[in-house]
Amino acid sequence: MNDLVNKNFTSISLLAVNIVIFINYRLFILTFFCFAVYYIFKNIKLDSINKFLLKIIPLNYFLKSFLATFSENLQSSIFWDMQNFLHYLSCNFNDNKYTYKYDNNLRECPSTIGYGPVTDFIYFDQSLIWETTIAIFIIFSLLICFLIYRNKESEILFVAIFVSPGVHFLLFSLNSDLFVLVYLIIILFYQKLEFRYINIIFLILLTQIKIYTIGFFLGYMLVCFQKKDYKNLKKYTLFFIINLAFVLNHYIFNASDLPAPISFTRSFGIYHDFKILNDYIGYDEFSVLLFFVLIFAFSFRIKILSVFRNFQFSADEDKLSKIIFLIPSVILINTYQNWGYKFVICSIFCFLIFNCVDNYSKVYLILLNLISSTYYIIGWGFENRLDNYILILLNKGLFYIFYIYTLLILYRILYPIIKSK
Repeated sequence: MNDLVNKNFTSISLLAVNIVIFINYRLFILTFFCFAVYYIFKNIKLDSINKFLLKIIPLNYFLKSFLATFSENLQSSIFWDMQNFLHYLSCNFNDNKYTYKYDNNLRECPSTIGYGPVTDFIYFDQSLIWETTIAIFIIFSLLICFLIYRNKESEILFVAIFVSPGVHFLLFSLNSDLFVLVYLIIILFYQKLEFRYINIIFLILLTQIKIYTIGFFLGYMLVCFQKKDYKNLKKYTLFFIINLAFVLNHYIFNASDLPAPISFTRSFGIYHDFKILNDYIGYDEFSVLLFFVLIFAFSFRIKILSVFRNFQFSADEDKLSKIIFLIPSVILINTYQNWGYKFVICSIFCFLIFNCVDNYSKVYLILLNLISSTYYIIGWGFENRLDNYILILLNKGLFYIFYIYTLLILYRILYPIIKSK
């Protein structure tokens, strides 16, 4: 009887979540989160119909998002990052003006887009910019559909990731980080983390375009250290040093600009928050916030210390290798300042650890992804309203807990390895 009630309640809840998507974004996030809490703590097993209702949530979400974007303004800018990237490549040997879709904005060649040194030597035909952009969007969309259809692990988090601000931002901007995402999906879920020269060559090229991927070399080095594979550890260390030298030469000695986005709602990172604090907020307001945070931390110090002391994390060796591989890049991304779409890399990390933690941590990981950025839940600008302040504080609190959480997992994994040496 209880199973039948749970099944019917699950079906009604999932149907409600799909409907609310078309009504209000904040209500959708709240409804989905409440269902996720119920799903996790009741340990719900989905039948085929309910799995279908769960998996079409991302599809309905993006259908509504695209309809809303162009119903409000037929000249909305879309896929701007990919157009900008390809336009920049087309300017390497010619000064080409390009009219961006669909805002019809004619732009000169950008002086820089903050990418690595390889982008200065690649040429792309300007006449193919929009067609290529559309082709990449179609391929990426089909990949999303394929992953949603095939995935059977951590389904509730999987769906939460695909309706998260990071994936939304990535799909609408079509930033070239999607190539990094595809690379990670292949090596983490369809290959083993083994030394392959073809993989190294591809990673070298990727690092010289998207420089934060140099963290993948550090990840490979940690994996080799974990497996006591010192021969390949030396190889990865050599490639890391060579790549780092090229990157430093490009950004320091050639004085190239490093991307430094800053926004109250669209970007994140520890250094990013320091810049906002220093340039926009001021330390007087921050000191008041810090005072209340310290009071809260002191009041619950015993509980907080207990959580950290009793933190449990276990996974098989293969899963541990994948987690270790990704941790350096996650720390690197969260330490600097980045647009919200880069949180997708952190979302993959969340997916890897999801089944290695308790139910409370699972709920936390889902909430973290749902409001990893406040871009869509607050909007383009920032109005001085109580609800907006609450959402910003919640977003920042979850982010800094995640940063500490990542370091704690790294410690829990590496400490036994180092101790056994």
